[in-house]
Amino acid sequence: MAKNILVQSVFLLFILPHILAENYDFLQRCDKNDPNIDDCMLRSANLALPHLLKGNPKLGLPSFLPWKFLKYVYGSNDTVSITVEKGIIHGLEETNITNIKWNMDQRHINVQMFMPKIYGISDYIADGYFMDHKFSGKGVMFQILDEFQAQLDVDYEVNENGYATVTNVGYDMNFEKLTIYLQGLYNGEETNSLINQNLRTFYEIFEPVKRKAGAHVMGQIFKSVFQTNTIDSLFISKPLNGIKKEL
Repeated sequence: MAKNILVQSVFLLFILPHILAENYDFLQRCDKNDPNIDDCMLRSANLALPHLLKGNPKLGLPSFLPWKFLKYVYGSNDTVSITVEKGIIHGLEETNITNIKWNMDQRHINVQMFMPKIYGISDYIADGYFMDHKFSGKGVMFQILDEFQAQLDVDYEVNENGYATVTNVGYDMNFEKLTIYLQGLYNGEETNSLINQNLRTFYEIFEPVKRKAGAHVMGQIFKSVFQTNTIDSLFISKPLNGIKKEL
């Protein structure tokens, strides 16, 4: 769940500001030759954040306040399967981009984000075993994630015409302050306690699908952007030392 939020949020808060700055006065492009370009991109992303999360029909963006998803299916070594659907995620309006690094020479982009609190609620169906305990049930899943920090890394190549192709997408995140509760779970209180005492092991169930989905989604987003915009066109030719428009 959280990783897919990360993937979509980085697209909204980082790539769009540099492509669409000329059409929306709350967005700002930066000069790639500016020695303070990272600071410029950081300001640009955080300035655009509230507007983009609200959704924008002109850009084809739905509202992410709250963010909604339909269905994900997870499994772990054929021992357990979990279907999560009709999810609603609250708290994205408090997202803050804490650091951005775009290394032109190494063709690498690194983005770090912080969200003070995320609330998630969804329906679930589970069947199988978790840590040798029966893990089955159907009901509502609640998730609260405090002090969520995430990092995204994107590698790309540039052809002779200046267009880029994504070659790798990676991410990392923390969930030490995550709390999960599943209503309708077999032996509910004991199993919920077992999950929260072994969160890292529990989240390994979600890892393969989230990694594949995240890499695919981000790869497709960057591919679409880079196919129609050269790397140079994402930036201005003269530095902007301040915000284009104070909000």
